[in-house]
Amino acid sequence: MVDGLSYLIFGVIVYFSIHETTHPVGHPFTPRGNWRFALADGQLLIFGLVNCVLTLYIAQVQTVLPLYLTNFVHTNIRGLPSGFSASTISGLITGHILLSSLFQLPVARWLGRYPHPRSLMLSAGLWGIGFALVGFTGLNSQFPVVIAALALTTISFASIIYLPTASAFVAEMAPQSLRGTYLAINSLCWAVGYVVGSPVGGWALDQPQPVPHLFWFILTGTTLIMIPILNYLNQLPPR
Repeated sequence: MVDGLSYLIFGVIVYFSIHETTHPVGHPFTPRGNWRFALADGQLLIFGLVNCVLTLYIAQVQTVLPLYLTNFVHTNIRGLPSGFSASTISGLITGHILLSSLFQLPVARWLGRYPHPRSLMLSAGLWGIGFALVGFTGLNSQFPVVIAALALTTISFASIIYLPTASAFVAEMAPQSLRGTYLAINSLCWAVGYVVGSPVGGWALDQPQPVPHLFWFILTGTTLIMIPILNYLNQLPPR
C-alpha cells in the first residue's frame, strides 16, 4: 500500500508540474502504425537482439552467479567443493552494488564524449572478461575470493556502462515522435533477457562437470560476437 501511495503522489506531481513538450508532426502515426514503423527499422532490430543478450548477462549475475559461487567453487587447498559462505557472497554482492552506485554518474559523464555503440563495445568486452574470471573462480582453489571480487568489479563497470548507454542509444536512433515506442521495445528486451537467461543458466548448473564452469567461458565467447555487431552499428551514419 505504501508503494502504491508513493507512486500515486509521484504521478500527481508529474501531471501538474511537468508540461508537455512534444511538437505536432505533419503526418501523425496511429499506435499500430508506430509499432509497424519501429519494427521495420533494421537498426533497431539489430540492436534489439544485442540488447536481449546484454540483459541476459545481467540475469546471470543476479540469479545464477550466487548459486554458482555457493555450489561450485573450491574454498580450500584440497579442492573440496565447499562453496562460499552466505556472508562472503553477501559481501561480494554488496561491493558490487556499492561500486555501481558510486561510479554510475562519473562514468556516464565520461562516456558522453564517445558514440553509444563504442561505449557498448567496451561494456561487452568487460562482460567477457568478468565472465571469464567467474569461470576461473570455480577452477582455482587457492584464491577464489580474490578472483570472484575481481570478476564482480569488472562486471560492475560493464553494467555501469551498459545501463544508461543502451537507453540513450535507442532514444537517439528513434524519430522524435516515436521515442516512446522505441523505448518500449527496448524495455521488452529486458523481459526476453530474463525469461531466457535464468532458465539457461539454471540448466547449465544442473549439468555434470565441467559444464557449470564452461558455461561462463561460453558467455565470454558470445561477447566476441556482440562486439563486431556493435562495431557495425557504430559505422552507420548518425540519424
